[in-house]
Amino acid sequence: MPKCPKCGKDLKTDAKFCKFCGATLEGQVSSKPAATPSKSKPSPPPQTQPTPEPPKKGMSKGAKIAIIIVSILLILGIAGGVMAYFLIKSGLNEAGEKIKEQFGIVENSIGNLNEEIGNLENQENANEENENLEDGNAENINAAIKSGKPNPIRPAKDQTIAIASSSMKDNTSIGFDYSPAMVLDQDFSTSWVEGVQGHGVDEWIELEFPSEVVINTLGIVPGYARNEDIYFKNNRVKDFELEFSDGTRLPFNIADQYGMQFVEFPSKKTDSLKLTIKYVYLGSKYDDTCIAEMDIWAQYVLDKNAQAAMDYYQQNKEPYAKRPPSEYIIEVFMTNDVTENLAPADNVTSYNAGKEALIASAQLRTDTHKGKTFTCKWYQGDKLIYEDSITQYTQTYGGDKMYIASVATLNGVLGPPNVVWPMGDYRVEWFVDGKWSKTVNFKVGT
Repeated sequence: MPKCPKCGKDLKTDAKFCKFCGATLEGQVSSKPAATPSKSKPSPPPQTQPTPEPPKKGMSKGAKIAIIIVSILLILGIAGGVMAYFLIKSGLNEAGEKIKEQFGIVENSIGNLNEEIGNLENQENANEENENLEDGNAENINAAIKSGKPNPIRPAKDQTIAIASSSMKDNTSIGFDYSPAMVLDQDFSTSWVEGVQGHGVDEWIELEFPSEVVINTLGIVPGYARNEDIYFKNNRVKDFELEFSDGTRLPFNIADQYGMQFVEFPSKKTDSLKLTIKYVYLGSKYDDTCIAEMDIWAQYVLDKNAQAAMDYYQQNKEPYAKRPPSEYIIEVFMTNDVTENLAPADNVTSYNAGKEALIASAQLRTDTHKGKTFTCKWYQGDKLIYEDSITQYTQTYGGDKMYIASVATLNGVLGPPNVVWPMGDYRVEWFVDGKWSKTVNFKVGT
């Protein structure tokens, strides 16, 4: 039934107007129900291909350097806070000293961080060279081989492994390490030492690189080079053979001289370098053959500068080298008096029993670094009568001699009522960090 479009009342089919509201209906009434909008399923969202994740890599060089810069800023901030504190707390004079001290710490820290940035850049360069090789960039390899530059494509040193046919074990309590890794530490005072009976002929040491590289120069210290004396006491390599990963073998002969030497060969693409001992120079005391360094990385190797290699060792490594206790103390004395620098005024072997003070003096290596404890033990016969520990001494690093001294007095050692030393045999034993080094004997008489 049609409805009025105005008031909605039911009307007759042929009505011309609405009898309820009077609205004209002609042409406006329809008996068809209103169309119901159709329901349709929502369109699914467009399908997109997932974006592949980029390959994960280690921290970038930029990120590493950013971290280092932040560290520098933190150190500067801390130093600034310390300076402000001392300005307020201690006054300008004392603060000035503290400021100098703090800036010294900051300068050292910044120097270390700058060195770390340099190391990162060198490592990045080595990694980039390795990536070129891993990608099979034959053009780069060929160009490197033809370049004539020393070791044009070097491996990452911290990923290089050293292995050997044998290694000697340390039978002392000092803690020496004779493993093959010692040839990689830029330290002449450490060494790989072969571990077989005899001279070590046909024993070998091999460097395994993380990827193929191009090298043509090897820096080698062919003996145990903590110092020149110990170098010639042990065997040194004279003739040896280098073998590369393609099976190529090259013979070499080097001079019997202290320090780093350099051997050159045609540029080789290789992922390993093996050295086999063929003949040795005999040591004056020991029958062990040693190699302190095998280096293809250092700038002094690329420059073939043996003096620069020695300077680096003496300035950065030698002062901290592990030594037998006997090497720290050069000579010991008994004396009646000492000079201003504790050197003995004379060298005696006996004292009068009535002498109040007996003095023992010891000459140290001038490069002895801080932190050592020197102990002086005084014995009357086999009886320990006095012990003295010395931790304060002046580092001179070459040139002047360096001494320490221990004084035993009647009152301090024996006490009243003793007025003379008991006559007889005495001795003084010197120790370095608890390990015996030197002994001096003397007598007390009339």
